Amino acid sequence: MTKILLVCVARCLPDVAPKLFKALGKIVCYTRQTPEYKKVTIDFTVLTEQPLDGKGKKIPGNQARRTNMNKIRPYAIQHYDYIVKMDSDMIPPPHALVTLIETSVKHEAPVVTSLTPERPHKCGTDAFSQLMTWNGNEGIEKKIPSRIKKLEPFVCTGNAGEAFMLMSREALKKVKWPPYEASGDFAFWDEVHKQKLKVVCTPRVVCAHLDYEAGSQLIRSAKWVLEHWKTVIIKNIEEKRDWFYGLPYDWWHGLQPLKFLEILPFHLLDQKKEPKWFTYRGKQK
Repeated sequence: MTKILLVCVARCLPDVAPKLFKALGKIVCYTRQTPEYKKVTIDFTVLTEQPLDGKGKKIPGNQARRTNMNKIRPYAIQHYDYIVKMDSDMIPPPHALVTLIETSVKHEAPVVTSLTPERPHKCGTDAFSQLMTWNGNEGIEKKIPSRIKKLEPFVCTGNAGEAFMLMSREALKKVKWPPYEASGDFAFWDEVHKQKLKVVCTPRVVCAHLDYEAGSQLIRSAKWVLEHWKTVIIKNIEEKRDWFYGLPYDWWHGLQPLKFLEILPFHLLDQKKEPKWFTYRGKQK
């Protein structure tokens, strides 16, 4: 029987988005309704402890979160086949867990991540973090965008993102979280690659990203994606192109723009069936 531990890291329990708890409930329901996963065990924990250093002072932010991951690591290795480590502001789709595991097995990858959008308020774009130059993944100009467009998993050679990440027991045995990271999670990924673990990202799982600093906008949620395609249509009309220029699927043929926009929200309810609407390149602020 496969056992999975979902691990959310946060400064404190109120930091965990209520929408995340709701999303995890949907993940459990979806997973248990999938024939091959009816008997899996899924546990969930939130790590919020503020460890103390040798002088009795609380260890700061990133260091505390990684210290907590190292604390739970031996228990996870002993009792679980996989862990899914997630940030408290990630909102995954219902099929996320099943798709990450299937990707891990099919591509023999002990570490699998979702696509995670950046926050326009912080980075000026809602493009995916795996495509950002500072994350050092090879192929961000052509190869990775091509794989995303085809909805094909791609290998990450740099920072693949810990925001929503599956790790097998094999990976957990080989990798510890560096005790202190001055620059995000780069040291963690350096250790993963040092151990020669294959890391892939699947475009079939796009997590929405809650941005507290921008009025709790939910980046790449269904509502956000709908607004993106509205903008595309308006731009097409303004530039005297067919209104549907650049749209990814053909079920809208014969529709007028308003009818298309009326129907699209229903397609966006199931990211697994309609993933291409969520995987556009990203827009500038």
